[in-house]
Amino acid sequence: MLWLMFDAAIDRAAANAHAPASRQRGDRLKTHAAAAAHRSASSALAVMAAGAAHELNNPLTVISGRTQLLLTGTPDGDDARNLRTIRDQADRASNMINELISTAKPDAPQPMTVRLGDWVAGQRQYWRGRYGDHAGNLQVHLSDPAVRMWVDPLQLDTAMREILDNAHHAGSGDNIRVSINSPSVASDETIVLSVSDDGRGMTPDILAHAFDPFFSHRRAGRGRGLGLTRAQRLVEVNGGRMWIDSCPDRGTTVHLVLPSIVSRPRRTLPCA
Repeated sequence: MLWLMFDAAIDRAAANAHAPASRQRGDRLKTHAAAAAHRSASSALAVMAAGAAHELNNPLTVISGRTQLLLTGTPDGDDARNLRTIRDQADRASNMINELISTAKPDAPQPMTVRLGDWVAGQRQYWRGRYGDHAGNLQVHLSDPAVRMWVDPLQLDTAMREILDNAHHAGSGDNIRVSINSPSVASDETIVLSVSDDGRGMTPDILAHAFDPFFSHRRAGRGRGLGLTRAQRLVEVNGGRMWIDSCPDRGTTVHLVLPSIVSRPRRTLPCA
């Protein structure tokens, strides 16, 4: 009887020892499953959005064109002003539709070798040109400027600038920090980038919708709510990943993982 009790105690101790590892594995599986579900939902949304946007764009083009024709024969006055308003709003709606199409179905990337240090210098130049009064608030830390990425530089420019703009608005331009790290020896096929701001941060319910199209928790006068959606799509079509950590009153960090030059597809020679 004593031996049975002793064996049972050993079994319970072993089970307790393995419990944390089992929970960690379960948490990882849940995270991967949630990420896979998100990618599937994003792909379905992209197909639906592109189709709907195409159908909406056709009548808007007709409205804008016909209004312009009416304007050519209308003297200045209330009628002309009303026609110009209709034309301008139709053009505005059409631009929004085109923006949605390009976000839902971006062009196929044209990857090339991009030196990390040179690319970051371009982002710094963008920041100076757009936010000159806060140019000194952009802080860059590179582990290795010579690291080379395998990405479409124009698409990655667009993604990073959407992220920088979002960070600026979240923190009112104060003390935004940009940290860019090259891959370690153990993960030399990826390059990790992070953009941090010390702004208001996001509550969990807002964070859950951060990548949703047209979602924004900013007040009136906000943007269209496509910035982070577009950034994520462009990162993903370039073979990367993007996610966000945020906490109220503690700021936000956007994480990106992108392919390096060593992970680019290799050409295979035909067999002799």
